[in-house]
Amino acid sequence: MLGLGDEPAMNLDERFEVEAGLRIFYLDRLPPKLAAFLLWSDEVGACVAINADHPIEKQRWSLTHESGHLLRDPEAGDILEEGESLKKAEELFPESFATEFLMPAVGVQKRFADKCRAGRFTPVDLYSLARHFEVSFQAMTLRLEELRLLPKGSYEKITKSKIRPRDLARHEEPHSPSAPRRKLPERYVGLAVAAYDQEMLSEGELAEYLDTDIADARRIYQEHRKIRLDDGTQLPVDFAAGDLRMA
Repeated sequence: MLGLGDEPAMNLDERFEVEAGLRIFYLDRLPPKLAAFLLWSDEVGACVAINADHPIEKQRWSLTHESGHLLRDPEAGDILEEGESLKKAEELFPESFATEFLMPAVGVQKRFADKCRAGRFTPVDLYSLARHFEVSFQAMTLRLEELRLLPKGSYEKITKSKIRPRDLARHEEPHSPSAPRRKLPERYVGLAVAAYDQEMLSEGELAEYLDTDIADARRIYQEHRKIRLDDGTQLPVDFAAGDLRMA
């Protein structure tokens, strides 16, 4: 549906918000074991909260996992915690979905074959492959085991050898990270800015809704007040304008 093919799934926030109607929030100060949770209602649709204190790769996995729950049973909701809870029957589909979505078999096999052209596949190559698909070192190792590209027990063997993924980064080619994630959904920010522009919110309330200070709330408001056109000119935004579909 998203037209990703076998390539790494990037820009998930924008894709899931537009194509699946998700409202994605990145929250800090959540309990460390709480990875994400999914809420759904007729009024607001599906909202996913991700633990912003987790590594980026973990956040991507949690977001995709919760999207799997949304596909299977949107009204049920979910609370994703690390540990034994992932072994429950209701977690099998979301975990498999995240695996297939973030590490498509054909795409991983192609990249693995490219890495093996030098005649060997080293821990540095494995780390590079994980970075390419923006998943954790452990997730990629287990995926390669599952696809029978590495022997079973490879991850256990690597961990016992005391090789640490962060040490491998020093030997890897420079990697271009994804763009920084927005903390709040774009639609949510747009609605808050429009409400402030129409004097339905005070400046302090806008800052509270955007989970920031007043100075940053002013900056966000100013950014949303103008639309940059292709010729470089800026068009003022009228938040009270009518429906463009109406003649």
